[in-house]
Amino acid sequence: NLRNESGVTIKDELTLDNHKIVSRNTNLGSKPSIVHPVLPAKIKMKGSNILVETYIALDSYSTDVLIDQKLLYDLGIKCSNKKIDITTMKGTEESLVKVVNNLELYDIDCNECITIPVAYATPEWNFTDKDIPDPKLIHSIPFLKSIPFKFIKGKVGVLAGIMYQIL
Repeated sequence: NLRNESGVTIKDELTLDNHKIVSRNTNLGSKPSIVHPVLPAKIKMKGSNILVETYIALDSYSTDVLIDQKLLYDLGIKCSNKKIDITTMKGTEESLVKVVNNLELYDIDCNECITIPVAYATPEWNFTDKDIPDPKLIHSIPFLKSIPFKFIKGKVGVLAGIMYQIL
């Protein structure tokens, strides 16, 4: 966000080669948001036939994998709640999560697969439709037109730490 001398947000957009890109933080004066790169992917429980398309948000500082509890329902996974300590930029706090073992994460074309030994499902999911790339915006920028982006009808269902040992 651009701010004037007094620290007040004056513009909530970026300009890239004369193309206006509105940031996710559209409420003037609200705190800045974090933007995660997202990739389309498929996910399933090891041994299951249920394969779900979702977006994966990459977190450059995380060492774990979090998933939206709604995704558990879509995958037909049932597991119990467990209290764990989660450390974020805000500090360490106890959180009630569902611990999920042996999720298989595929690229969107199912050419590559990795197994996530442990993931934590949380009901407090902060991703919205605004976190997914807008095909119209991407295709309106000349130098991005030739890149073969793959868009899916889905939501961000996984937050994967790129510091995670197998990603």
